[in-house]
Amino acid sequence: MSTAAPSGRKSSLAPGLAQERALHHSVAMPKTTPRLATPLPVLMMELTWASWETIGWRTWMMVQGTCSPAEYSRMVREKMDASRRSADLLARCQGELDWAALMAPWHLRATANAKRLRRN
Repeated sequence: MSTAAPSGRKSSLAPGLAQERALHHSVAMPKTTPRLATPLPVLMMELTWASWETIGWRTWMMVQGTCSPAEYSRMVREKMDASRRSADLLARCQGELDWAALMAPWHLRATANAKRLRRN
């Protein structure tokens, strides 16, 4: 038995099966709401707090002697990566400079580090 699909095509699926698939598809793929951009002052405040927290945790690890070579390496790599991303954005910038976008790589790494080190 063939039924008309929403696009006007004929479907070879039974009506109940087509509805069941449509139901499962909508459950599996929830609609996402677009996120608003974080205002620059909030971004800078979060960056400042996360940086202080990360510096505090890493300093504590160094004092205790538990800071691994991988953590030292991570410190350098993440700064290089954030610098490169900001420089790429700055090079592609035409017209007005978006400071929030320029600070986003730094904010992302600082908040991720603070969260990761908090769990240790």
